[in-house]
Amino acid sequence: MRSLIIKRVAAVLALLAVSGAALAASTLQGLDFRQGPSGELEVDLDFAGAVPEVRGYRIDDPARLTIDLMETDNGLPERRYSLGIGGVQQVTALEAGSRTRLVFDLEGPLPYNTRQQGDRLRLAIGGGAADTGVATTATPSTVATGASTTEPAPRQPASTGPSVEDIDFRRGSDGAGRLIVTFDRAGVDARVRESGSNRITAELMDVDLPRSLDQVYDVSDFGTPLQRITPLVGRNGVTLDIQGSGDYAMVSTQSGRQLTIEAQPVTRQEQERRVREQFPYTGERITLNFQDIEVRSVLAIIADFTGLNLVASDSVQGRVTLNLQDVPWDQALDLVLKSHGLASRQEGNVIVVAPAAELAQREQLELQSREQLETLAPLESEYVQVKYAKAEDIAALIRGGDNGFGLLTERGKVAVDARTNTLLIQDTADQIDTVLSTLERLDVAVRQVQIEARIVVATQSATRQLGVSWGASSPDARMGGAFRFEWGCIWHCAEWWYVRRYGSRGCR
Repeated sequence: MRSLIIKRVAAVLALLAVSGAALAASTLQGLDFRQGPSGELEVDLDFAGAVPEVRGYRIDDPARLTIDLMETDNGLPERRYSLGIGGVQQVTALEAGSRTRLVFDLEGPLPYNTRQQGDRLRLAIGGGAADTGVATTATPSTVATGASTTEPAPRQPASTGPSVEDIDFRRGSDGAGRLIVTFDRAGVDARVRESGSNRITAELMDVDLPRSLDQVYDVSDFGTPLQRITPLVGRNGVTLDIQGSGDYAMVSTQSGRQLTIEAQPVTRQEQERRVREQFPYTGERITLNFQDIEVRSVLAIIADFTGLNLVASDSVQGRVTLNLQDVPWDQALDLVLKSHGLASRQEGNVIVVAPAAELAQREQLELQSREQLETLAPLESEYVQVKYAKAEDIAALIRGGDNGFGLLTERGKVAVDARTNTLLIQDTADQIDTVLSTLERLDVAVRQVQIEARIVVATQSATRQLGVSWGASSPDARMGGAFRFEWGCIWHCAEWWYVRRYGSRGCR
């Protein structure tokens, strides 16, 4: 009995060991950084166990390279390493589930490649590294080998149908996620649709998918609405199951050998606007569940629910069965009307319901009556003084023709008095009001720039005409009475006196 228990315990331990090895086939133990001969960064990855499957992809804004080591535990002593080698600033090691992710922060977009060397994996970034592309996968059977050799992957049988050559994912400048599928020929039948919430399905009819591209593409680090791309191979071709998140608008285009599926992020307001455009009904929601009820009774129920006045034509007849749960009342009304060839017109708070042909005929009669009233309406005259524009130019616009849009009726006329810049308009009263409202917008002052200039003439003799006069008077008995003496001197006389006295022109 004891030996049986020991055997069972040993079997359980063996199963646990096997399952543990399956969950984490290898462990990343160390990273060795150095600069290569061409200036590139060379990283040697040491594993405890076999070299795992490697998946890598790169984004350009921000410049970043992500390497996923599938089914690998993180045994590194540090989480972040500062480098500054070959355009690589730092590398961060993360562990998510059963994989270890290395995120390299780059100074700019750089090429990279991976090579297996025995139980080590060498990653080269920048310099002369050959770019392996975006969202690619390297496995021990497909990567180039160095010290050890691996068996080449078996060739797939040749196929006469179209096949996928490349699957590429990029991030747009506006945060859009862009999936580009390249085929080996043009004319592939591709059907793209949105299926469910945050999910896009692309059916590639009668298309083969190479084994190297048959993998799950995790593109969540690109920061776009698209998160994961899963190819599904079936009898009728390949189906791409694209999982997204958030609010986005999907656009797919196919040109030549390329199929592009783009998810553009949108705001909540823009998403609501798109929904309103696709679903124009905005009324309060109502539930209707009736069996073989008269149409007029349903219309009365809707009118009572909305508080609107409803007028139904005598031609509105028939019965209807309804089972509508929580739908807008205007959608319910539209469904009832369309099911019986009816139509409605709303004027204010009154809804008129009648057969569509009857409503169209009624509107046609109203239009003809309006035209007859315009023909029989009396003509009136109006004098309009044009303040800023030219009356002739305004008259040309009112008349219409080749150079204008025309504001007059067939009986209307307009004349111009050039002397007073006045328009003489003759037409119906309603049409004259329309012309006057248009003139208020057209006859406005145009902004101008006023320039003033003054001309001043100055000559050298002007200063000689400036001076002062002095005078004096006194009585003199010897002269036989009062004597008056006055003298004056302008500026040049004062100058002459000063020169005679002092011998220089020190005073000006």
